[in-house]
Amino acid sequence: MKKTKKTINTILKSLAGGSSIVDACRAVDIDYTTLYKWQRSDSELDAQINAIKDSRVLVVEDVLFKRLVNGTASPAEYIFYLKNRNPSRWRDKIETVHKGNFDITIKELGDEVARYRRESRPVRIMEN
Repeated sequence: MKKTKKTINTILKSLAGGSSIVDACRAVDIDYTTLYKWQRSDSELDAQINAIKDSRVLVVEDVLFKRLVNGTASPAEYIFYLKNRNPSRWRDKIETVHKGNFDITIKELGDEVARYRRESRPVRIMEN
């Protein structure tokens, strides 16, 4: 099929209405790879399709935020939101670099921890 304004408008309206790329292409009887080729060669079309995709993301973000605020979100949704909004603060693994020498072996440290636990005293790690 040839790229026409009518075809493009039909695709854009379909996408704006919530259809997938594949469904929007089926509606005008083209393969989705054809649309991707058109996008690569037409920066305006690419921008229009990306704007529609971005608006969908905003809708999902708004729904998630409302669920978080009104307390109906699951724990996974809270974690997802926090990790994506501030990844430097809410990450799974924190890298710690130690510079200096240890005057104790791992075995000796383990023995000390075990001794403190037996004596019911809290373990304190002191800096030099």
